[in-house]
Parts: sequence; structure tokens; C-alpha cells
Amino acid sequence: GGVGKTTLVHHVYKAVKTNFNISAWITVSSSCQVEDLLKKIASELGIPVGASNENRSLVEVIHNRLQGSKYVLILDDVWNVDAWFKIRNAFHTVGTGRFPTPP
Repeated sequence: GGVGKTTLVHHVYKAVKTNFNISAWITVSSSCQVEDLLKKIASELGIPVGASNENRSLVEVIHNRLQGSKYVLILDDVWNVDAWFKIRNAFHTVGTGRFPTPP
């Protein structure tokens, strides 16, 4: 910690986010639960979280919102790689130019 990773990524994010239809910066706390993280992502994407989505999972709702869009999403300060494996199905993988899944 403290070597400037977030600062560097934030500068790059600000420079490139206008090239995307959707952009979001989400800070993940060390105690963040997957459901809370999905709610945070949904909120940043302008998806109302609540009774209107009770019949569909947040993963599905986020996936549908991003369908056909060019997007950049920064998950800052992720403490546990398991969080990524639990939410990654919300994000499209075909034709997105995404980075490979971490080992």
C-alpha cells in the first residue's frame, strides 16, 4: 500500500472514460460482501436497487445493463480475488477486449 497505484489508475481512468458508453469507479472495502459489492456496482451504473429487481439477481441485472455497451469499470482496493470470481458473470467476456482472469 501507499505506492500510488490508485492515483495512477485514477489518472488513466479519467483520461479514457470518455471513450466508453458506461464508466464507473467502485472502491471495494476489505469487509465488503459480494451482495453489497453488486449493489454498489448496480448503483454506480444507475440501476435502481430494491423491490423492482427482487425477481432477478443483481448479476443478471448488471449483465443486461451492460449488454451491447462499451464500458470501463474499475474495482479499486479489492482485498480478495474470490470477490472477482463471485461477480465476474455480471460482465460480458465475448468481444470486450477484457483482461484475462487473474490466476
